[in-house]
Formats: sequence, structure tokens, C-alpha cells
Amino acid sequence: MVGLFGSTVLEAMVGAASVYLILALFCSAVNEWIAHALDARAENFKRAMASIFRGQVLEEGTELLSAFYHHPVVSGQKRTGEHFSYLPSRAFSAALIDLATSHVEGSVGFHDLEAGIARLPGGPVRRVLLALIQNTEGDLARAQANIENWFNDTMERASGWYRRRAQVWNLVLASLVTIATNADTLHLLQRFWNEPNLRAMRPGTLLDLGPVLGWSPESFHVGPLGWASRVVGWALTTVAVSLGAPFWFDILNRTVNLRNSARPPAPAPTGGASGPGVSALP
Repeated sequence: MVGLFGSTVLEAMVGAASVYLILALFCSAVNEWIAHALDARAENFKRAMASIFRGQVLEEGTELLSAFYHHPVVSGQKRTGEHFSYLPSRAFSAALIDLATSHVEGSVGFHDLEAGIARLPGGPVRRVLLALIQNTEGDLARAQANIENWFNDTMERASGWYRRRAQVWNLVLASLVTIATNADTLHLLQRFWNEPNLRAMRPGTLLDLGPVLGWSPESFHVGPLGWASRVVGWALTTVAVSLGAPFWFDILNRTVNLRNSARPPAPAPTGGASGPGVSALP
């Protein structure tokens, strides 16, 4: 049987990549469900905000973080009964500036902000804010922009924290799914190499994974070398699946495009320049 790509090696790799894609999609869906169940994004946001305010306490004994959360600009962004998972930087700077200048009636100028920050109790927030308004030449807009950039930088670090945790979860899920389905990369490649009917399956569609995945009574009787080979195959599959569905979708899409670009040109139409389907130029 002639394969889809005309190359046994390429077709076997595409078959394995298709399996990785299906498993990665499943892991991504489970990972998102876990993140939603644990409210992981909101917890990550709370951790980021705690790193900004660091237990700073106002003169009246109220924690600055608590006062920040109860500020109308901030509390208006929150749904009832839910914690934040995202906050616009403009809301952050507006609330923080208003808290620092709560003693000022009416519009606030740069000197009001500078004096308000100086009145804050000593602590990390006061030091950071004083540093952020330096070299702004008395421009309130530039000071506000610096505060927003501080918040955005913190959120960028928080995104990194979240991505690393998600990668760990994805790796754990990938290993569990790999073992549960007996997705041995070495076995997959061998099956796709030796069985043309499996190689003929189109990549990117839902595969019938039964022929290449799963456990059977014979799966447990492979001997020590067979188990060692299986562990290596599981490790390769786990790493591959943990790369994520977008990675394998892109690989398969590029492979299909490569095949299409290598198609031979269509034969020239017969019957002259003005034959059927061709317009003759004057």
C-alpha cells in the first residue's frame, strides 16, 4: 500500500505525532479543568499581590493590601464571591495613588502624590513608590505610568510562576496518561513502520487508537528487556506529550503543507490556449 507521504520514515513519524496530538489535547483539557477547580489563576494573582504589598500596614492598623482590595476602583472589577485573576494596570495605579493621597480633596497633582507617598509608613511599598516617582520631572502622568509598569512587571513574573506550575502539572498528567494508555513511542514507531494500513491514516484527524495503544494480556509478558524498552518508550512519549497540543498541531500542519508544496504541477490543458475552462486573451 502506498502511504500518504510516500516515505515510510516520514509516515511513521507523522503517525506517532498524531497520537501525541490526541494525548496532548486530553492532557490540556484535564489541566484546564484542574486549574479551574483549584482556582489556580486567582491564587496566583493573590500571590503576586502579596509580593507587591508584602504585609505593609497603614497608620490606622489596616493592611494596605486589604485597603487596596476594598477600594471602589478595585472592588468594582471583582465578581461577587470570586477573587481576582486579572486586574488592569490602570485600576492598580489609580487605586494606589488614591490611597496615598486620601488626605487630598479634589484633583491630585504630582506634589500631592509625592507628599502622600512620604506620609506612608516605612516599608517596601513606600520605598518602591518613592523610587518610581524619581526622574519624572514632576510629571504625574509619567509617575502613574511608572507605577503601571511596576504592576505589569510583577504580573509578568506571576505569569511565569503560573506557566511553570502548569508545565509541572502537564508533565505529571502526560506521564499518567502515557502509562494508562501504554503509549510506548518505540512500539508506536515499530507498528507504523511495519503496518502500511496504520501509516495510511491521515494526520490531524481523530485516530482509532485501539491498534497502537492500550493494554492486553500479552503486554505484561515481555521480559526484563521488554519492560526496559517500554520504560524508555514511555519516557519519550511523556516528554513529547508534555510539549503540548499546539506544538504537535503546528508540526502536523507544517508537514501537510510540505507535502502539498511538493506536489507535481498539474498537466497542461489540451485543446489550445482557448480550450475549455481557459480564456483566450485578445
